[in-house]
This record gives sequence, structure tokens and C-alpha cells, in this order.
Amino acid sequence: MVRLEGSINNLANETYFTPRATGYSGPGILLSDGRSFYLTLQVKI
Repeated sequence: MVRLEGSINNLANETYFTPRATGYSGPGILLSDGRSFYLTLQVKI
């Protein structure tokens, strides 16, 4: 069995702000992360 899995976050590489969780100290907004991705290949023998 072969399995291939992947994901891309923030494909357009947009800049945006999100509210900070109340459990963290500091300013009230967080800057977005840039584009990121992962690819996983699983082979069962």
C-alpha cells in the first residue's frame, strides 16, 4: 500500500492579522505565517 498526502497553507502568501488568544501576553494581534506546505509518503510492506 502506498499513500501520498499533502497540504498547502496560505497558498497566495497573503499578509493578514488574526486575534491573539487571550492566554498569551502581549499585543492583541498576530501576523499571518507565510506560505508553507508538507508532503508525506507512506509505504507499507
